[in-house]
This record gives sequence, structure tokens and C-alpha cells, in this order.
Amino acid sequence: MATVLTLIKQSMKLIGALGQGQAPNTSEENDALDTLNNILDRWNTDRLFIFDIQRSVQNLTSTVAAYNIGTGATWNVTRPVKVERAWILQTTGTLELPMAILSVDEFARIPTKSTQGALPTSLYYEPAYPNGIITVWPVPNAAGLQVALYIWVPLASFATTATTVSLPPGYYDLLRFQ
Repeated sequence: MATVLTLIKQSMKLIGALGQGQAPNTSEENDALDTLNNILDRWNTDRLFIFDIQRSVQNLTSTVAAYNIGTGATWNVTRPVKVERAWILQTTGTLELPMAILSVDEFARIPTKSTQGALPTSLYYEPAYPNGIITVWPVPNAAGLQVALYIWVPLASFATTATTVSLPPGYYDLLRFQ
């Protein structure tokens, strides 16, 4: 597998910034590393570039509507860029029902957000930073419930130019030609 520096050199040769046998200086390497990470960060907001959607099952607590989600949060997973789908689960059986994913406008139109019910039917995801907030509605008033989230798995940024590039097929060339 190639390193980030190899990718940088190949890209710089393609645009004519480096000749055969030349190498970028430290400043150019750091600038290119920042640019690569900015590209990955931008791609993480576009479904076209998301290659993996992870299923993450989280416990709901009776009478609790909102949950922080992210590294070190109540729901300790990588902070999702987006929740693609969600399902409500009963831990005592096999019931698995789809939940509506609400937009900010749809969530705002709920007049009484503290309404309780046996099974939440809707979910609103606020992608706050560093942790997002997931709110379920109606607020569950029973124990033994879980939510299965289908969340976008973001592409990881590169730590250094010595980092080994490990990406899905096609992504290396996509970065090289950026």
C-alpha cells in the first residue's frame, strides 16, 4: 500500500508541480496533506462518497427523549454525518419497525415534544459538533426498547504524510486526480 507522501508526489507530478526525480519540500508536503484532509472532509458530507453505512443498535431509556451521540457520548460511536435510516426494536421480541427520520422543519412542527408513547415512531438528528443529538418522538414510556441506526461512516483523515493510504477501490485514483 502507498503512503500519503506517495499519493502527494503522484498528484504533484500529474499537475506538473514536480519533475521526474524531484520531491516536495516539507512545507509543500504539509500543504498537500491539509488539502487531502479537506477533500476527505468535504466528501464526508456527500452520500456519493460514503462507501459504508453502519448499523448501530442503541438502548433507549424510558422517559428520555434526547441522546448525545459521538465518541465518548451517551451513545459512544463515531459521530455520524447523517442518519440514513432508523428502526425501533423491542429487546424482548422480534419486533422491528421503521422510524421516520424528521427534517428540522418536521421536528419543529411537533407541538408537544414531551408527548410519551409506548413506541417512538420518529427520530430527529441534529448533527451538532463534537457530538450529535438524537431525539426520539414520542418519548418512550416503556423499558426494553432499542433503536437501530443506519449511519454514514465517514472517511478517516490522514494523520501524517507517512500514513499508509487504505481506501475502498477507486478512491486512491480519485484523490490522485483531484
